[in-house]
Amino acid sequence: MATGRKSRETVTPTPPAERGGGQATQARAGEILYGLGFSQEDMNQPFREFSGGWRFRLIRAQALMAPTVLLLLDEPVAGMNLEETEDMARYILEVNRELKLSVILVEHDMAMVMDVADRVMALDYGRTIAIGEPAYIQTNPQVIAAYLGE
Repeated sequence: MATGRKSRETVTPTPPAERGGGQATQARAGEILYGLGFSQEDMNQPFREFSGGWRFRLIRAQALMAPTVLLLLDEPVAGMNLEETEDMARYILEVNRELKLSVILVEHDMAMVMDVADRVMALDYGRTIAIGEPAYIQTNPQVIAAYLGE
């Protein structure tokens, strides 16, 4: 969601006259925010009143408003509880499927990664040790040694 305000004080989208958008832009912003679990009531809340997990959702909504073919998410479920993590996983899958966006996900929650990823790259101290489908990564001896110890 592009607010056009440097302070990011509120969730409310910038009026169309200020950003060159229109009803279609507002409708898209509403769809994205509703898709991330925001209610109409949330639209008027100051950014600072949202918890960390909800703030991350707002930042993601902002990114999704930009025309793009690739979405890079860096630890999108950090600080989220199980319910929020499951909601975010569903949303990532929907973004990929419905908006036709490729998603690069950097994440430490391996259960979530294995649920949403088509392909996984496992790193050990910044070095690639395996690339493949989730089932391959989960059974790869190098990955097991690096993440669970020998």
